[in-house]
Amino acid sequence: MKLRPNHLLTSVALASLSLTALAGQSAKSAQGVQKLTVTVDNSFKPATFNVKAGKPVQITFDTKHRGCAAVVVFKELKMKKPLKDGTKTIVTFTPKKAGAYNFACGMNMMKGKVVAK
Repeated sequence: MKLRPNHLLTSVALASLSLTALAGQSAKSAQGVQKLTVTVDNSFKPATFNVKAGKPVQITFDTKHRGCAAVVVFKELKMKKPLKDGTKTIVTFTPKKAGAYNFACGMNMMKGKVVAK
């Protein structure tokens, strides 16, 4: 199959948008709260989010199949919450300063992070 130049440009643009999305999702803001959803299905998807420092963050862990993630641990925040298949677990915190706020399963095999800027 031969691609015409305009089809090739469209394909390149779509690929570029897909790669940008994989690099880190940005939080959606509602009434001052930055809302994120992480699907737990043998991994955290997406695993990286960008947020604004100093504003509350609400992460909903939508657990399909938790695998080894019986809990999600935010070590820097000294916080952990249990995860159960078929449920949604909400974690709320306010990143006080810019930097990475890492989270992982209890075994530290499945990992993710919230990057505050």
